[in-house]
Amino acid sequence: ESIAQVAETGVMAYFTDDELKDLGETLIIKDRERGPGKSTTSFYLDCLDEGHLKGLILKSLLEGGTDDEKVWERYIADTIKQVKRKSYERRKKNLSMELKKTQAMGDHDGCDRLLREKDKLSKEEKL
Repeated sequence: ESIAQVAETGVMAYFTDDELKDLGETLIIKDRERGPGKSTTSFYLDCLDEGHLKGLILKSLLEGGTDDEKVWERYIADTIKQVKRKSYERRKKNLSMELKKTQAMGDHDGCDRLLREKDKLSKEEKL
């Protein structure tokens, strides 16, 4: 169910790390193949290649795991919000830097375009 929630929110689009993005997309595909809610944590872990990321996930599960479904639901929801927030912050920072460069070059059309883009991003973030 958590995987379906990740797929529904489209949060994978906010990931910048290709390895994490690929992992998320793989888990979403595997979840759809087996049917939502039918896969166990061990099934998803088996989908991962051996390596640093799999080790970190295993360590996290062993150190602080909980079976309380409400805690997991809240954790997933909070994680999705945090990923989106960080993505918006990064995109706003990049737009601000680009806007400063455009202003320094005296490109009024470029400034207008970037300001519209920044406004659109702020509205999107509020949704």
